[in-house]
Amino acid sequence: MKNAIKQLPNDVPALKKYISSLETNFINSQQANDHLVLTNAQLVEETKKLAAEKIKIESEFNILKLQNEYLWEQFKLSKQRRFGTSSEKNVFQGDLFDAREYRVLPIILPQNFLPESIFLAKAA
Repeated sequence: MKNAIKQLPNDVPALKKYISSLETNFINSQQANDHLVLTNAQLVEETKKLAAEKIKIESEFNILKLQNEYLWEQFKLSKQRRFGTSSEKNVFQGDLFDAREYRVLPIILPQNFLPESIFLAKAA
């Protein structure tokens, strides 16, 4: 404080000029401070908006996740219905289309049957 008093000018016009510059600096610092307070308020508001948006996006994500799980389950059930075994078999059908019961029946041909005779008969 003593050093500040020693730095003060001795004449009145210089003292007035010095006090005027201090006042201008004070006003400028107040305006800067007001700007910071305004910026702080804006940051708080922006933070609230972002938090609300985050909650909205998370809820949309959860809904989409549930929809995805539902559709995936429907896809699996569809594949099972399409490629799985059928529970509604016809009584007269038996196991006609059951691949496990597939049998090859022998073809019985007459003794004198020759495959070449078919081709020769058509050519003649």
